Amino acid sequence: MTDHDFVTSMRNRVERAPLTSTVSPNEVRERAQRSKQHRRTMGASGVVGVLALAAIVIQPSLYPTADLPPTGLTAGAPSSDDLGSLPTATPSAPDTNGVQRCAGFRPNESVDASRATDPAALEGWWNGTPTSPDGKDMPIESWPRQVLDHPATAQINTREGTVVETFDRRTCTSILGFTPPQAENLPSNSIVVIDAETGEVLETQPLSEITP
Repeated sequence: MTDHDFVTSMRNRVERAPLTSTVSPNEVRERAQRSKQHRRTMGASGVVGVLALAAIVIQPSLYPTADLPPTGLTAGAPSSDDLGSLPTATPSAPDTNGVQRCAGFRPNESVDASRATDPAALEGWWNGTPTSPDGKDMPIESWPRQVLDHPATAQINTREGTVVETFDRRTCTSILGFTPPQAENLPSNSIVVIDAETGEVLETQPLSEITP
């Protein structure tokens, strides 16, 4: 094969490639001659030279993007159809702490004589039934957390050291055998609402503000 035939063959290969070469004919001819001389001296290794020439002529930046492998973070992401079949977490029902809706207060303990001078029990969230803003009943699961967290309450007259009222929303009755804490550990001269199980002070009303 003559030099002219070799150069023509290489140029035809480049033109048939789906790419546009920016190398001039003279540059192709010069590289082809150098490759051919190298091929004559190196024998079969000249094939490598031809491949190297092709790699030089063909610019990788000109590859069509359609032939490139897909990239990006969205590759392999589930479709909207797939998302519909994925398991979803079921929200757990709120803990109501055993509270129930009480139709009325049913005392299960007798009132002793020492309580005769006590004012009436205070009314508030601790012994009332929550309702919605329009006055309708609310499901217990929607009751204020404060009510559910303190189902059993007691009202203590700290001036007299007596129990005014106890109430357990879990049984809708008073708390049988309730023993009040020491009055000195509570606000003085007040009606104090406490958690009957933990002793936590929930509300305080000075006796001076209560009308007999």
